[in-house]
Amino acid sequence: MQAYFISDLHLKTMEERNSQRLLRFLLSLWQLPQGSITQLCLLGDIFDLWVGGHEIFVKRWNPIIKAIESLVKKHHTQIFYFEGNHDVHIADFWEKKMGATVLTEPLTMPLGPWVIHMAHGDLINKKDKAYLSYRKKIRSDFAHYLAHKLPGGWWDWFGTKMSEASSKKSRAFREGEKENLRAMIRHYAKEVAQRDRCQFVITGHVHVQDEFEFEVETDIVKSVNLGTWIDNSKPLVYRIDEQGGSFIEA
Repeated sequence: MQAYFISDLHLKTMEERNSQRLLRFLLSLWQLPQGSITQLCLLGDIFDLWVGGHEIFVKRWNPIIKAIESLVKKHHTQIFYFEGNHDVHIADFWEKKMGATVLTEPLTMPLGPWVIHMAHGDLINKKDKAYLSYRKKIRSDFAHYLAHKLPGGWWDWFGTKMSEASSKKSRAFREGEKENLRAMIRHYAKEVAQRDRCQFVITGHVHVQDEFEFEVETDIVKSVNLGTWIDNSKPLVYRIDEQGGSFIEA
């Protein structure tokens, strides 16, 4: 059993460095012995923009899509894709055509000898009322309707403008709040572990890479936030196998 977890790559074009890193990483997984890669878990904001199932996004990311298809074909890999706040209403393509399990809410499930909790991580900061209101709106039935009704080209233009504006604000906030965000990550993990009796709590969204170990009754639990690949000279992926979990370089 080998499961891999990534989030918050915020890829913009296939030509950029991190897109090529992801592609090389996926191809390296394909080269492992058949059946090695049991799960690939995409915890949201893999792409800086993907709305609905529009062809403009499918064509843009075709090499990565083909690499994931090859993983599924060779290893029978199970794909989990958690929608973030930059990749929304994606089930028409990722679920119906790629066979992925698309989720909008956290999931706790058995994985080999472990029980793991996975989430995009956008419910960690319960004080961010503005974001929580935005999250509710983008998950609404009306937003789902617009995601598929409006043309992909319009979403590409509008989403890119919105992403650029929000990224500047978010980056400035995170730089000044890293320790507070790290405390929130760990508090969230402790709450989840107490409730779900899991051994791993894996999240993204807040762009603060963190690995923290604690005890819940007789269990040793690892809280893992995947951080981001933005401005990261050594982008990391989290891997879990029968022996445990650790960060590896992509």
